[in-house]
Amino acid sequence: DFLLVCRDDLPDDIAHVIASVMCETPEIIENQYKHLPPERSPVTYPLLPRKIASTSIPLHPGAKSYYAARGLL
Repeated sequence: DFLLVCRDDLPDDIAHVIASVMCETPEIIENQYKHLPPERSPVTYPLLPRKIASTSIPLHPGAKSYYAARGLL
């Protein structure tokens, strides 16, 4: 898994779009790492939307609104 970190002034709509891309097209990101053995990959896959929404840092309000609307929180 991995974290995306942003500044406080990132617009909500941009954070919302980033969250939606992460959850709706995970195969695009996964395919970038499939050539690596899973134990050596910096990204675990499959990328699951519920796990993407669960972070160790506070969510950006725009991302939080996307995850909440999808029932992932």
